[in-house]
Amino acid sequence: MEHPHHWTNTGEKLKMKIIATSILLPLLMFVPPTVAQVTIDFQSQPTQEQLIQVVESATKDKNYSTALRVANNAIKQFPNLAVAYYYRAIALNNLGNKKDARLDFQHALKLYLGQLKSAKISAQEKSEARLKLEMVEQNLLLLES
Repeated sequence: MEHPHHWTNTGEKLKMKIIATSILLPLLMFVPPTVAQVTIDFQSQPTQEQLIQVVESATKDKNYSTALRVANNAIKQFPNLAVAYYYRAIALNNLGNKKDARLDFQHALKLYLGQLKSAKISAQEKSEARLKLEMVEQNLLLLES
């Protein structure tokens, strides 16, 4: 794999290197090679889709501390990304932080409800939001019990 040593340290490329090194490289040992490849190939800030892919993968592998780190990063970059709050809540819950998990599930709920009211999204996106909303509600009920 080629390392980007030939880059000049322009602001953007330096920022990318710092992000890749500090956030992404520690994650690589926990994620499947395909996701790791995507992670290394970032030319700039990771996209929303890439972050979701990594957090979903870490959650599936029950690697909740990694999922938490990636979800935090996603929320920092995309504060209205409901799915990031959802996965962060799952990670927090599994790491024993029920109080913050509940808050994140509630925030995800609010964002999904907002999406459902939005005229800007397609029928497909609405049905996905509806499904995710149900998952969030189920998780909240489990937390209450």
